[in-house]
Amino acid sequence: MTICHLNFNKGFRGSGRQTEILIRTLAQRDLEQRFAVRVGSPLGERLSGTAGLEIVELKKPFFVHTRVCKGVDLVHAHTSQAAQLAAVGHMIHRTPYIVTRRVDNPIRNNIINRMTYRHAARAVALSQVIRDRVTDLLSDLDVAMIPDALAELPVDPGEVDRLRKNYKGKFLVGHTGELSNAHKGQLYLIHAARRLQKVAPDLHILLMGHGEDEELFRREAEGLNNVELVGFVDNVGDYLSILDVFTYPSLHEGMGSAIIDAMDFSLPVVATNVDGIPDIVDHGRTGLLVPPADGEALADAFLEIYRNPELRRGMGQAGKQRAAMFSPESMADRYLELYEPFLRA
Repeated sequence: MTICHLNFNKGFRGSGRQTEILIRTLAQRDLEQRFAVRVGSPLGERLSGTAGLEIVELKKPFFVHTRVCKGVDLVHAHTSQAAQLAAVGHMIHRTPYIVTRRVDNPIRNNIINRMTYRHAARAVALSQVIRDRVTDLLSDLDVAMIPDALAELPVDPGEVDRLRKNYKGKFLVGHTGELSNAHKGQLYLIHAARRLQKVAPDLHILLMGHGEDEELFRREAEGLNNVELVGFVDNVGDYLSILDVFTYPSLHEGMGSAIIDAMDFSLPVVATNVDGIPDIVDHGRTGLLVPPADGEALADAFLEIYRNPELRRGMGQAGKQRAAMFSPESMADRYLELYEPFLRA
């Protein structure tokens, strides 16, 4: 009984974190696994030493490495390039495969994508909007919906204490993600900060991450003392521990697993009412949803929570309960249900 996972993304972002969570959780259940990554991927290093896991590093073009799909019961593709390799591997070695779609952008209607999804044993989407993208390509596909899991981020009490002292007296609003305005919409947090500087001078916005728009955001934030670009942080759990509010101003978003992690830290959420985010954030109960690309609406939502401690506590408690529904064990259970017929065969 061997599962071969494929993930060829660069760096370590949402897709990589979720693949890692799934592999680690399945390893605890004594499944034999193989994991194919691109050469130099941090995912391979992070999972090194995992019980029952064979790690294989591959170079581009990935679709020629079909032997990685041989001798296993099932292939699980976690990225688009991985799905193409899984499809070619199926043609040559007859190994069944599953494709997980994680992004909400439309799938190009071409012969490669149609073949990739048509021959998959199952397709999986994180949210309804992603499921719709898959069925837009092939309307008769049976697409399972399995959301991402919370990451159960570690916390260093000593570092949390240091951060709290550093930001003493601040009401902290935080965001973590790739700094890309076309996707994550962080520019509108800076617009909100400009308005809030006078009306709530102790409200401080932290942007954690790096990306193509980092210099743009630094220029836009010049002269503002209530917004800070922290850069990439590996200790996200420590930062979530000191926040008062978590924010996710995406212009489009398949799901937004970072929101679940924030809820796990009992944080109220201010996020945009787009795509898969309303599947997670219950407006008025676990957070507030606002229109995308609207700095004024973000500022109003921050002020509402800032001025109402009871609302803040209630949303945090409700979010903690909601996050428990997205445990790694629950995600693994649902994938095992999909795997089981192929493992038996």
